[in-house]
Amino acid sequence: MTLMLMLSLISVLVISGLRAYVYGQARWGIGEHRAVEQLRRYAVDGDEATYQRYRDNLAVPLGDRLARLQLQRLHPDYALARRGLLAGGNAPADVTGLIVLFRLLNWQPLMAHAVAVWSSADSLIAGVQYNAERLHAQMAGGHPDPQAIRASLAQIDDLHRRVVPLEQQFGATLGTASRQIGALILILLPLSCALLLLAGVSLSRSQLRRDARLADTLRELATSLRRQATHDSLTDLTNRAEFELLLKAAIAAGVRGETHWWLLYFDLDQFKVINDTCGHAAGDERIKKVAWLVRSQLHPDDVLARLGGDEFGVLLPRRTHARSRIAAGGGYPATDQWPALSVHGSVVRGQRKSWHAGAG
Repeated sequence: MTLMLMLSLISVLVISGLRAYVYGQARWGIGEHRAVEQLRRYAVDGDEATYQRYRDNLAVPLGDRLARLQLQRLHPDYALARRGLLAGGNAPADVTGLIVLFRLLNWQPLMAHAVAVWSSADSLIAGVQYNAERLHAQMAGGHPDPQAIRASLAQIDDLHRRVVPLEQQFGATLGTASRQIGALILILLPLSCALLLLAGVSLSRSQLRRDARLADTLRELATSLRRQATHDSLTDLTNRAEFELLLKAAIAAGVRGETHWWLLYFDLDQFKVINDTCGHAAGDERIKKVAWLVRSQLHPDDVLARLGGDEFGVLLPRRTHARSRIAAGGGYPATDQWPALSVHGSVVRGQRKSWHAGAG
């Protein structure tokens, strides 16, 4: 957007500057033409007011000449160039654009040619000024020589005739430059829009992909954090805090009569002996194997939790009394590695009684 704004501002500046130069060329030509007319009248009436009107009109091309000479310098005096352009009859709002456009485009072939034509015309204007001063000296002396006056007027008319085609050439060159620059702008702006649109689409798609990857990463991180908060790190079973929340919810559901839950509890006998004789690594492996064996015997909806150390809890949802006793006491085959569980107490619903299954 910044690039497009810069291109648009440059386009407006260039077009506005070229328009101001065309307007200035018209003012320049009018000033030169009127100055010559006033000199012809002055040669007849000798009135100093007529000569002053000549000088006022000639100040327009002379002011433009002062500005051009300053702007062609390596280090121009911009204040002096501004005064010259204002003396040339240019609108104050156009002066900055004229200066900037001259400095930016004086290397451009058409603009360089226009400046060369301008310089040639200024040389002829200097000749008009020289002959006008000679004419003024003749008229102000009180005894003008008619032959000398005619000679001065002839020189002025000849210079004027040579200036006119230069004025036309300057205007034609500016018109060609304006059309070429306008066509270039009409090509560059849509091309820049297309390139910036493609770049924007590419950047947007890249950003969307990064955002998608970031969202996936955040979801994975959130899932991992939730799992770490609710599961035991050693066995990947539900941890004590989550189990207690589930137990409270089960009790509340039982009280409302919505569903039946059954609670089992067991621990490992002589587990401390394993840790003391075989080391904690062996004890951890024992805990993990017990967790895997019990988990394999439970339904996917059942909740198996490690409550701490060698203590485990089980929540059995939607089970009948008989099926819950089978799961607690007879659901696990008795082997050398996994003895059957024996049930102590009674299995009941709700929260009015409790029971536990102790490891046999």
